[in-house]
Amino acid sequence: AVVSDAGTPGISDPGIELAAACHESNIQTVPIPGPCAAISALSVSGFDTSAFVYVGFLPSKRGAARSQRIAEVSAECRVVVLYEAPHRLLRTLL
Repeated sequence: AVVSDAGTPGISDPGIELAAACHESNIQTVPIPGPCAAISALSVSGFDTSAFVYVGFLPSKRGAARSQRIAEVSAECRVVVLYEAPHRLLRTLL
């Protein structure tokens, strides 16, 4: 069993490697639904959520990769969901 106190294992974390290994080895995996911050926020956002893009976490370090990812996200026409660390939130928004 994989249990996490930080969201769903396999979504924006190394749990995806375990899930992929299980899949490749024909080991059955069964998700147990639970709270999801992204979906909860979308459900009350007032935005058109008939289509949205989940980005996960932006690259944490300043530089070309982070700037490029922010430019890509900025060009997106659909609602974008991304996660950001609290200490970088204001810098990201500005």
